[in-house]
Amino acid sequence: MNMPSRPSWGARSIFKAREEANQLICCVIGDGKGIDFWKQPWHPDGFISHLYPEGRILNTLPQSTTVDNLLSNGEWIPTNQRTLPGLHPILNSALIIPGNHNQVIWKPHVNGNFTLTSACWIPPDEGRFKLNSDTSLCQTEVAIGGLVRDSNSSNITAFSINMPPKSIQELEMQAILVGPASARKLGLNHLWIESDSLFAINAINGKIKCLWKQIPILFNLKALLSEFQSWKITHIWREANSAPDLVSKTNCCIKVEDLPPSNLPPDLMALVLDDSSGTLYTRL
Repeated sequence: MNMPSRPSWGARSIFKAREEANQLICCVIGDGKGIDFWKQPWHPDGFISHLYPEGRILNTLPQSTTVDNLLSNGEWIPTNQRTLPGLHPILNSALIIPGNHNQVIWKPHVNGNFTLTSACWIPPDEGRFKLNSDTSLCQTEVAIGGLVRDSNSSNITAFSINMPPKSIQELEMQAILVGPASARKLGLNHLWIESDSLFAINAINGKIKCLWKQIPILFNLKALLSEFQSWKITHIWREANSAPDLVSKTNCCIKVEDLPPSNLPPDLMALVLDDSSGTLYTRL
């Protein structure tokens, strides 16, 4: 289904959600029947039209091609290297179980099952880093904290600082601002930022207007992000954002200004290990 020529706000939202969901699904190929070779995200690395655009440009495979057209007895039919150079190695990384039905996999779930009642921490791609931040209020103390992690959580940097009392929205945006500054000090060029503050995410992405007090924070953040080669910022459910929450609470409660990777508290390391193993957290 294609987007209407004059879509409503609801239609645009649905199509945008579909694009985001497509990045989180792939298929275990059985017979390959009914799977559009070009237009469906059946490959674990995304759309074939993005992985191998030459095929569409050269028009060597019709737009109507389905995956089963290129399979025989569970094996990929050898392709002509003159007309489709480099396609076969891409196909060989697909997931195939001959004789089974095609199965859709929801990548955020450790078992591949789709669910809306739980949440998990999704690691960044290999070679990229992810920043999660949060804010904690402990009696009269306020602190912000965060974690920068790589794809397998083997490289971890934590930060946490005390803050003067402000509105929770300002603090959440401030927490996001401090994170990229720490990432730049580490020499990182590609960053995925996550926060459980939907207000902050929407304000940074330009979906809503922030209050005048928050404009300087937003301005400084965008200036800082422009120094990265690539970046994106998305929302994460609070239940899957417990690690940075604990970092901020640690600073708030025991006055730790710096949390070096070699000295992370055991309870924080336990949360990091749970996140990296794909643990599902029940949403409340």
